[in-house]
Amino acid sequence: MLEKPFLAGCADRGILPQQHPTSGTPDDWFHNDLFATVGLRGISFDFFVNWRNEAPTVTPVIWIKRLLRPEHSYTAFLENINQVVTDEFGTDYLVALCAFANKYDLAVQLVVFKDTQDWSENASEVCIVDIGPERISFTGEVINLGAFKGLIQTYSGGAVSVGTKGLIYGTSRLECALSHTNAAYPGDMDLLVVNEESAPVLIMEFKKDTKGGPIDSQRLSNYYPSRDKRKYDRLAIFRNFLQTQARQIPVAVVYYPTSAAITQVKIELIKGEPGALETMASNVFNKNQTGDHSGSASAIKAIVDKHYTW
Repeated sequence: MLEKPFLAGCADRGILPQQHPTSGTPDDWFHNDLFATVGLRGISFDFFVNWRNEAPTVTPVIWIKRLLRPEHSYTAFLENINQVVTDEFGTDYLVALCAFANKYDLAVQLVVFKDTQDWSENASEVCIVDIGPERISFTGEVINLGAFKGLIQTYSGGAVSVGTKGLIYGTSRLECALSHTNAAYPGDMDLLVVNEESAPVLIMEFKKDTKGGPIDSQRLSNYYPSRDKRKYDRLAIFRNFLQTQARQIPVAVVYYPTSAAITQVKIELIKGEPGALETMASNVFNKNQTGDHSGSASAIKAIVDKHYTW
């Protein structure tokens, strides 16, 4: 009944982003079957920063979006919500997600929508599902697009936009449409790595290189602070929200190519406060081209355990 959103062109959903022909994508390298071999798990979600505050802060709510297949209604979804959501995510994933959220008093909401609707009309509808963290219960409510945009602005501390041109690629038609309004969809956490106690140990950001140059030339200073300042500052703000003096949480940016001629990826660790981020360490790794990605989880475990020697 549910589908995971996928990145595609906003003007034409049939246009998919470039992809390396043999080495795969971060979804292949860092999935939970591999992470489980080293006692880790990855969770992904969208999150809000309240930019109205003089020192921007994390809004204590996270969103996970899913598409409702066109042949199903919101009524049918809500009538079968427990089974549908559990089938989609799996009990183990939901337990880890809710345990993490509980540690930080984060509300977890599932955003479910039929993406075939006319998103220029405020009467179009979105379903918001509150996930109860303790016993993993689900309570859903259908709201109109106008109310949904109001929620985004409330969680963001006011109007929020992505620029005059909007998105070129987006994970849904809804996200693309909102990029032309003052209620832009929140940015995502590509992957938050947690340990077996559901405590966060690493933030991962995936950065695709489509230009085909040497992967080692990819670095934070190419994008920060000139082009993507808010994007990286958001990660630092969320890192600060999570970490304590006793538990420092690194941020790793994974640069990966689409050109068949490049068979390496680069992992860069960044440090610093929002507004003053910089590279701490980096290394280039040869990527297996045969589909065997078993070494990826070990590389991440080395970062988590601070056993890397870069």
